[in-house]
This record gives sequence, structure tokens and C-alpha cells, in this order.
Amino acid sequence: MKKLLAILLACVFAVTLLTACGGNKNADTPADTPTAESSEKTAMDAGDLVSLIFKDLGLEMSQAKDILVDLIGEDGNRTVTFKLGDKECTYVVNAYDGTIISKDIPEGALEEAQDSGNPMETAINAAFSSIEGYQGGAENISASMDGSIIIVDFDYDGDHYTFYYDLNEGTLLE
Repeated sequence: MKKLLAILLACVFAVTLLTACGGNKNADTPADTPTAESSEKTAMDAGDLVSLIFKDLGLEMSQAKDILVDLIGEDGNRTVTFKLGDKECTYVVNAYDGTIISKDIPEGALEEAQDSGNPMETAINAAFSSIEGYQGGAENISASMDGSIIIVDFDYDGDHYTFYYDLNEGTLLE
């Protein structure tokens, strides 16, 4: 019985010793050396890059139109283009750490964007301006967005009006 118990304990000890030593798959690689898997970087998504750019500009995203974000290049950079007013702007940003590599903002573009104001207000004012002889006094005014279209509803002079304003074109739709 003692021999059987001694053999069983020896086997348990041997199995424990073998499993404890199996932690490092590659004996040549120290445990604290980063592997290819751990050193892979995660790219920022397009929304985060665009937010970073508009924070740099000191503008709201709603003040721009036609925002396009290219795919990540071999150098790890993404090119972001957009319009402020009618001026085309370009940023090149590192997709992994958010470093702004370059930016091309034409002269007067920031002033145009700041003058453009709130797009909802612009749409409402465009709707009011389209009513011949409008002197104020609209009631029950509401504006909502459906994609790049702002829908403006209001009552004026006993009538109900609904207008559709295209943000990309900056005009009321017929």
C-alpha cells in the first residue's frame, strides 16, 4: 500500500512539474518580449478622426459638408476632405495616433464656416424667405433631420407649411 501511494504521489508531482514548465511556448523568447500580436496597433475609426479635425478647427461638424475619409494608406495615414462653404479643405492624419500630418485650409474658409451658423436656423430662415410677403409671426415651428435633408414645418397666416432643405446643396428642394 505504501509503495502504491508513493508511486501515485510521484506521478502527481511529475505531472505538476511538467504542466508548470509549459508556460513559455518559445524558450528563446523572454516572457516580457512583445509578440507580433501584442504590438499590432488599432486604427482610429473615421468618426474619431473627423471629430479630431473639427476640434482642431474649432468648428462643429455641421458647419461642413461633403466629408470624405479615405482608406488607410501604407504609411498609416488617412486623408480627410470636406467643404467649408464652397472651399475644399484637406487634412492628412495618422490613423493610429491621431497626429495631424498636414492640413490645407484655403483662405477665407474658416470665416465662411463661422458665418454659416446653425444649419437648422439656416433652413428655417430659407423657408420663411420663400413665402412672399412674410413679416414674421410663424407658429408651431419645428425642424428635424432626415439624412442630409432638414424638414421644416410651421403654421403661418392660417396655413400649414412644410419645406425640405438640402444641407449638401444649401437650398430648398422644389
